[in-house]
Amino acid sequence: MSKTTFALVACAVAMVAVSATMLGWSVPHLAAYGGGQPFDVRFTGYGHAEAVAFLKALGPEGRAFYDTVQLRLDTAFPILYFVALSTLLGLILGWAGFAGRGRFVVAAVVVAVPTLLDFAENAAIADMLRLGPDAVTPELVSWASACSTTKWVTALEGLAVAAAGVVVALGRSMMGTTR
Repeated sequence: MSKTTFALVACAVAMVAVSATMLGWSVPHLAAYGGGQPFDVRFTGYGHAEAVAFLKALGPEGRAFYDTVQLRLDTAFPILYFVALSTLLGLILGWAGFAGRGRFVVAAVVVAVPTLLDFAENAAIADMLRLGPDAVTPELVSWASACSTTKWVTALEGLAVAAAGVVVALGRSMMGTTR
């Protein structure tokens, strides 16, 4: 097994493990505290009133759990996501016929956007948790919500690029034009 393959598999396994931990434990735990989905997984965003209500429902114990457990897991996840998916996307682009190391640069850029948005989202959520329901501003909530929704849109765009690469690679393979 090459070093690249080993790194890809290790990061992918770790990414799935962290994701499974969040989806199977910390996200449901927060949902039970707050009576709704945590900010990170609200695909369509949220407004100030929703954020205040969720922060109130979480209470001090739920906000502490969000800050010390969920956000720590969600700091590891985007790092693993970036390494695993940018490597995989670079390989897919190579299979689709894009030569040279430039395909890895393209892949890194495509995957970096949702990764950076995830970090920005986490920072904004940490600020909201620190401020609490009585001091959180509409501007902060708007920024956090925009980071959340844009993160999800750009992550889906990255998956669409990967899917298109797989389709092209399969087409090239079926036509006998692989390298």
